[in-house]
Amino acid sequence: MIKIDFEEQTYFIKQLLKLDNISLLKRVNYIKSFISKFFYNYKLKKRDDYIYFYSDYLDKKIISKIIASKYTIVTSNWSKKNIINNINILESKVKVIYPIIKKPILNINNSKKTIYNKYNIKPNDKLLFFTSTHLTKNDMQDIFKIVSQIQNINYKLLILVNKNQLIAFKFQLRKYKFDKRVIFSDNFDDIDCILEACDIFIYLTSLNRFQTIVLKAMLMKCVVFISQNSSCSEILDTFSIMQKPYDKNTPFKIDALLQNEEELINIKNSNHKKALCINSDVNIQDFHSMFS
Repeated sequence: MIKIDFEEQTYFIKQLLKLDNISLLKRVNYIKSFISKFFYNYKLKKRDDYIYFYSDYLDKKIISKIIASKYTIVTSNWSKKNIINNINILESKVKVIYPIIKKPILNINNSKKTIYNKYNIKPNDKLLFFTSTHLTKNDMQDIFKIVSQIQNINYKLLILVNKNQLIAFKFQLRKYKFDKRVIFSDNFDDIDCILEACDIFIYLTSLNRFQTIVLKAMLMKCVVFISQNSSCSEILDTFSIMQKPYDKNTPFKIDALLQNEEELINIKNSNHKKALCINSDVNIQDFHSMFS
């Protein structure tokens, strides 16, 4: 029986726990452990028969779990490097397995019709989509700088943010002359439908950790542009990576795709295939290979 421990139960972990040979590690009573630090450390040292799933956050408790585990699973090479740089641990004990998500059932034509009707988008216009986590004022300026340099006019940019960010975005937009091509929304219930309907997904983030929304966008056949600092850049080719938040090459790349339908479709399909390879039973096979 393979025992696992984690802080955050992901979709991948849920799938693993359905298997007969995987079980949840019995949790240590940390209140009792606190009473005797020596006893706590001793117990952890003896519990090296489990796999620990790391959630991109380090504190004393998590460091102890990583050290005590047989292997630690991380979601990116960035996370692996972060652990090795901060903990005295063998590199071979840290394994990279990219996240998986529930595979979406694609109905692109339906989603496109729904979103285009809802936001009054012309049928021939391409749809660019922007959303972000931990959005900053600079992110707002960067997305507008990118879009302001796009020469093609046959597109709409849909910006999905919360209500407070919406006000700030609309204020920033006054400085630019393409307001008629920008659509704002704070309805996050639409996000899956938007991802399926959009042609190009632009994701600016200051976070290093792997964001499953990028994997979802790839599964839904989107072209993706993402910040270099994001761990998701590990699964994309160099064409899709923005070297800095405002990368002067990005608007030229978007223009080229808006003018070349064949290349746009090629990259969409390529992203879809890459995401399918990651989002599959291969991850479970990789997990089991640790014990072979």
